[in-house]
Amino acid sequence: MKKKLFTYLFLLTIVTAYGKKTPVLDSLKVLVSKNATKAITFGDSILKLNRFDKIDRNKIIYYQALAFQNNKNHLKAIHYFKKVIPVLKKNKKLHISALLGLSNSNVHLNNYTIATSQALEALKIAKKNNFNDLIASANDALSFLYYSTGDYLSALEYLSSSVNIYIKEKNDIELSATYNNIAILYKKMGDYDNAILFNKKSLKLSIKNSDYFGIGKSYSNIGRIYTSIGKYEQAIDYLKKAINNNDNNNIKNNIPYANLAEAYGEMGKLNEAEKYYLKALNLILKNKNNREIKNIYTDLLKVSIAKKDYKNAYKYQQ
Repeated sequence: MKKKLFTYLFLLTIVTAYGKKTPVLDSLKVLVSKNATKAITFGDSILKLNRFDKIDRNKIIYYQALAFQNNKNHLKAIHYFKKVIPVLKKNKKLHISALLGLSNSNVHLNNYTIATSQALEALKIAKKNNFNDLIASANDALSFLYYSTGDYLSALEYLSSSVNIYIKEKNDIELSATYNNIAILYKKMGDYDNAILFNKKSLKLSIKNSDYFGIGKSYSNIGRIYTSIGKYEQAIDYLKKAINNNDNNNIKNNIPYANLAEAYGEMGKLNEAEKYYLKALNLILKNKNNREIKNIYTDLLKVSIAKKDYKNAYKYQQ
């Protein structure tokens, strides 16, 4: 009885946190992006209430699958997606989204053949029903898949198809993100002129829509490209713009600091490189991302060795 009461109180807390008129499923959807772990727990709690019809129960399981995916637990995500896909066929949009989610998790597990099949099936259904938003989503999924396998030309082809849809739909946010992804592909292919061109297209849209996170990201990406081609002064200019944008808008992002440190390191300005790597490290330590922490310590180790600062080199190595 006590456990059941707690479940009802937990449900009430979540609902009121997002406003009295917010449906339970909408609250769960919000939690998926804000706190995936709580979304999984919340989904289990409301499923136990047995207050939902078959359609809503499957929506809850779908959101839990997305939450597992956000937590990088792709085996669990696949298990949950597979539970709902057979019964979501009447809800075509959700069925397509679940197929794309399933494909995405398989990509992360290097199951490329099955991931391709699932994404192509999603694209076929989306085209048959003229769901332009989901056609673009399927294109994006297939682009990510080909990017992951190193087939950058095929990835570019699918992203170009998405561009046409986003322009037609006047969806500036997704168009900006797609331009940014196209820039990444051109950089991978060594076409730095087009990489800068598409990053600047992305930047223009972000500025138009006051998307400060996107603005900082584009500045940082452009700066990194200029570092790659040895134009260090231009790189530093863009990277400092990224940092100023983020500082002015309370955006905590270590990447511009690390990129700026890299540019100074390439110029041989080792004290400046160390300074900005330490700033990047300070932000990463707060996020507790062990992989990124290790990468920054490795960069700091290289700088210390170059400076013949063996005391700090030993510390960073440890």
